This record gives sequence, C-alpha cells and structure tokens, in this order.
Amino acid sequence: MKYIKTKEDSTSCILIAGNTNCLETETLNHIADYYRVVIISDDSDNVAPIKLSAKYSKRIKTYKEDLSSDNCKKIFHAFSPDTVWYFSGYTDGCDGLRDENKKLSALIHNCSAIGVQKLIFISSVSSLNYYYKDTVNGKVKIYLSETGFECSQLENLCRYSSTKNYLKYIILRAPYLYSKYNNTKNYLGSLFSRMEEIEPIVFPYDASGKVDFLSVRDLTELLMFITEETLDDAGTYTLTSDSGLTYQSFAELLKKCEPSTQASFSEGKPCVLELDEKNENRNIRKEYGFIPLDNIVENLNDFYKIYIQGLNKEVNILENLLERMPKLPHIALAVTETLVLFVIIQLLLPYTSDNTLFKYVDLRLFFVVILGVTYGMIPGMLAGLLMCFSLIYSYSQIGITIKMLFYNMDYWLPFAIYLMTGAITGYLVSTKDQKLKFAEDEAISLHNKYSFLNDVYMSVINNKEEYKRQILGYQDSFGKIFEAVHSLDSSVPEKIFMNSIETLENILDNHTIAIYTLDKFQRYGRLVACSRELLTDQPKSLNIEQISDVYEVIKNRETWKNIDFKEELPAYAYGILDEGKVRIMICIYKASQMQMSLYYMNLFTIICHLIRFAFIRALRYQTLMEENKYFENTGILKPEFFISELKAQRNMADKGIANHVLLKLHSFNIVETDKKLGHLIRHTDSLGIGEDGKYYLLMRQINPNVFKIIDQRLRENGIEFTVVEGV
Repeated sequence: MKYIKTKEDSTSCILIAGNTNCLETETLNHIADYYRVVIISDDSDNVAPIKLSAKYSKRIKTYKEDLSSDNCKKIFHAFSPDTVWYFSGYTDGCDGLRDENKKLSALIHNCSAIGVQKLIFISSVSSLNYYYKDTVNGKVKIYLSETGFECSQLENLCRYSSTKNYLKYIILRAPYLYSKYNNTKNYLGSLFSRMEEIEPIVFPYDASGKVDFLSVRDLTELLMFITEETLDDAGTYTLTSDSGLTYQSFAELLKKCEPSTQASFSEGKPCVLELDEKNENRNIRKEYGFIPLDNIVENLNDFYKIYIQGLNKEVNILENLLERMPKLPHIALAVTETLVLFVIIQLLLPYTSDNTLFKYVDLRLFFVVILGVTYGMIPGMLAGLLMCFSLIYSYSQIGITIKMLFYNMDYWLPFAIYLMTGAITGYLVSTKDQKLKFAEDEAISLHNKYSFLNDVYMSVINNKEEYKRQILGYQDSFGKIFEAVHSLDSSVPEKIFMNSIETLENILDNHTIAIYTLDKFQRYGRLVACSRELLTDQPKSLNIEQISDVYEVIKNRETWKNIDFKEELPAYAYGILDEGKVRIMICIYKASQMQMSLYYMNLFTIICHLIRFAFIRALRYQTLMEENKYFENTGILKPEFFISELKAQRNMADKGIANHVLLKLHSFNIVETDKKLGHLIRHTDSLGIGEDGKYYLLMRQINPNVFKIIDQRLRENGIEFTVVEGV
C-alpha cells in the first residue's frame, strides 16, 4: 500500500460494520497500524461475520451485535469513533442483509448522536444497473434486477438520513471485490468453489456485458485516504479498475485456471450501467488521488492456486466445535458445571482415598473453592453443603452412623471447613461483583448525564444556526414585505387568494397551505385556494363544529397553534374577521419540527395581517360596487365583473392552487333560473354573462366526483347546460 503513516500513536478510531466479511484479517491488521479499529458483525445476517478467533492486533476490538440494539449504542458511546465504514449487504454481489434499512437508520442515528465526523458507505455498482424508458409521464428508470433496485434505495436512505442528521457521508459504489485469500463468502471465491467441484457457472448477464473487479487492498487504501481527508464534501463516487473485462473474456480466464470449467450466460440480458467511467475516474482521482494498482487479469491464476491450497489444510476440529457450541444461559451453565464436577469428584474419591500421593489433597475442598470463586457466595455454600453430604456418604461406607457424627464433635470440623470455605470465597467474589456492578451503574449514570449535556449542546448549535438564518434573512426582509404587499394589492378577492398562497409558500417555506371562506352562519367553510400538494386530497368543505377548537381561537383574533399535535387539525390557523364574524380562515396543515417555533408563528401572523388588510380593502370595494356589479334585483354578474372573476379563477387553476367548472346555461328565462339556482349553488359560486353575451355559471373548487352529484341536482330541477371548462 502507498498509504503513508503520519501518526505513530494515533488515537483515531474507525468503526467497521455491515458486511464485515469483505475485509480479511491481514487487511484489518494493516488498518490497525494506523487506527484503533472496532468491528461490529451480526450472526443473524446471511453473510458470515468475521471470526472472533482470528489473530488480530491488540488495537482491534470485535463485537457480535445487531446495529439496532442498545448494546450497539453503548459501543458507539464507549469508543466514540471518528469515522464509520459501513459495507452494505449488496457489496461484492451479495443479496443484502436482513432488515438492512432498519440497521442503517440506527447506525446513522448513533453516528449523529456522538458526532461522528464522516460515514463512508460502501455500496455496489449494481445500483446503476438500469436504463431509462420513455413513458407518458416522462423518462422512468427500469432496473434489470431486484437487487439493483434495493441497493439504489439503500443509497437514497443513506443520503436522506445523513443529511437529515447533519452527518457527512461518502458513498462508494464498488464492483466485485477480490483479495489474495478468497473464500466461498465472496463472489470470486464462490466461482472458485464451483470450478473446484466441477459445477457449471451461470453468469446473470449476456456474454458481452461488462464485469469489473477491484482488489480489497486498493479499496482499503482509498478508505484510509477518505478517512484522513477533512476538506471534502458529501458525495457519491463509482470505483472502476479499467480492466476492460466482459463476462465472455472473464469466463475464458477462468478456463485457463481450470480447463474443466463450464460457463454459460443469460442471453439477451445485457449488463447496462448508467456510468461515465472517464468522468467517474477523474472525479475520484481529483478528490482523493485514487488510482487502482492491482489487476485481476494478471493475478487470477495465482489466486485460484492459493484457494486450492487452502482447501487442503487440516481443519481444527476443536475450534469448529467451540464455535458451534450453543450459548447456555448463565444459571443453566452454572448448574451443569456444578453437577458435572460433582460427579467427577465422586468418581475420583474412591481411587484417591488410599493413594499416598493424595494424602494431603482434599478433592472436596478443591470442589468448594472452585465453585465459590467462580459463582459467588450462594453457589459456594451450596457446594459446601454438597460436599457435606458426600462426606456423610463416605462415613456411612465405613460404618459411621449419623448419630455418631452428631454426638462426636471431632467429626464436625470437616463440615465446618467446607461450609466456611464456600461462604468466605463466595463472599469475596460476590463483593467484587457488587463493586463492579456499582461501577457499571455509576458509568451509566455518567453516560446519561453526558447524553443530556450533549443534547443541550446540539440544541444550542441548532438554535445558533436558526438565528444565523434569521439574521441573514433579515437583510432582504424589507424587500420581501414590499413584494408581498405589492402582490396583494388587488380589488378582486380571487387574485388576493392566489397571491396569498404564493406569498405564504415563498416566505414560510411551506407547501401545505389552504384558504377557506366561511358562510354568514359560521357553520361551514368552503375551500377557495390551496397549495398544489393539497389540491387533490384536501376537503372542499369543512364543518366548523368539527374544528371548534380552532374556531374558538381564531374568532378572538388570535393565531391557532396545534400544540397537542392532533392529526385532524392544522398546525397553524388564522382568521380574518369582518363585522365580528370570521370571513376567511388561513391554515398551515403540516409543519416540520423546526417550524413549530415562536418565530415561525409570529412570521405567519404578520403575513396573515397583510392578507387581512388586502382582503378587507377588497371587500369594502366590492360592497361599494355592489349596485353596479349585478343586474338589478338579480344575482347575475355583469360581463366585466364576471370576466374578471373568471380570469382570476383560470390563473389559480394554471398555478395548481384551485380548480373550477364553467357551465354554459341553456335558459331563455334567466331570472327564473337565477331563483332556482339560489338554493342549488354555494355562496362562492357566480352566475354571469360572458364575452359572447351568453349566461354562464362559475363553480369554484369542484372536482369530477363532486360534479356528478351537482350535474344530477341541476338537471332534476330543469336546468340544462353544457360543460365548457373543468371536467
């Protein structure tokens, strides 16, 4: 490796998790020359964890834990790693780990909690195995395998969660990996296994598809360079070795290693990678100076020979037996060991009682001491009691009865020694365990205090960033307010509603805003405009009784804030009153955690005040124009007013914040029709004369499902019409 060691006694710590089988012992020991290394592997995963029996450097600690467990959190807080390397379950052609999304989310949360400087996520190039297909809705990604799609989603989760938790991340898409020593758990080793057993190899893609390999040594070198770099930004890189191999040429190389190799391909299924190799190589070289040195073409035959030699080594039966031995619960193990040792002692006693070599050795006392030192006071006293029964049995074999033992005090001494030995040795061990338990409890208490202080510190940092954003935004706040006032300067309520949505979305950085008008009886609210995201699902009508908590607050000219987080109620609401009644209700339905602040609530209130002034001014204007707006003794708008409202409604529909339906009426007696429509339409709908002199009905916030009901209602009352717009 060309990595240059700069710190002889470096205290930096690297935590390695995920598919830890990708790294071998030799590589890990090399990493330990520069860093302290913590490895977390999981027995429950489909990939084999690193063997804990391997001869590691003393600077390497290994744990078998689930990444989402509480013990894993303790490991993070105990070692406080500077950098985390996570090998995804799809690295080196694997099929992923069980519940990997959950594990990755927990890992990122732990990294954020202790302030990890960088997360390096090693993914697979299979996430690029897709092509674009033209559809009605535009180009769509079509993945050639389920594994590629899942790997891509895991990368997206890493980006989203890391950004959300303010964690710097580097994603490396790696091809197949290989090393000097391959086994059946990596891709190349699995191919060697099939070659050795003379089984056919079936490649998943067409013979012309590209296949690439990267050595573990090159990958480790890059990871160490990325770990040391502090001025880089979050990013995604794809690693290639420029080997130029296809599945056909790779199969020919395997046949040179083993002439009996049989290889076949999935015809008609090319390996398509959305990848610009030259650009990717230039980016990774420019950022980290990475140039792969190893070439699989030159070393493949040697790797196969090493693999065959490894199969001929003798298997350590005892080591495998210990690894496969199930872990018994502590109590069951203690009882089992006690009974086994008791039986052994009882079997040895007849053969040692007459032997001069054991004249000064008491096996019973040995048994009591061993149990007391190992398990503590209670097991020690029980061991002493067992040896008392054993001694009574031995005495009975030579003719000494229980009555003789009870009345002759000379026989009491061995019994007292066994019981006292068990109690004293057990007491010493129990005392030590209690002190250790107390120290652990104290450590947990200190850890909780540290976590609390860390949370307070992070909260201060977040508040600092929020204040900084507010200060920076203050410089152009006057311009924003002027722009808002200018956009709300209109005498047409529809234009005010449309511009209000845009103003609120731009200044509040929120896209879940809705505006309702309330009827004069304060029973129902009608939707007049809303954000594009709410247009489809937002109810067109609200029953005021169902939102009475909100209504009681806004009718007192106060701003509603959903501090109880009731899902059916908006996060914020503000009411515009006229003559003591709520005419307009402005709602924000969803707010992020950062938006549930006093600053945000005050900003929302200020903008609503501006909207209130504009709306009241427009309402006063409309009241003054009421006599000229309608034909005498009717509710029919004159052409200039109706056309103005229609244009405003069309603009709202074009911006995606409202929808409407325009009906052309087939009526010769419009006065009679106006009377019929009085109880069939809402107060927000308008009847007027269009540019062509015909009568039209403009119905606001109507979708196709609601229009079916209105269509039936109008025709049942003898009103004929033609749909012009909206459905």
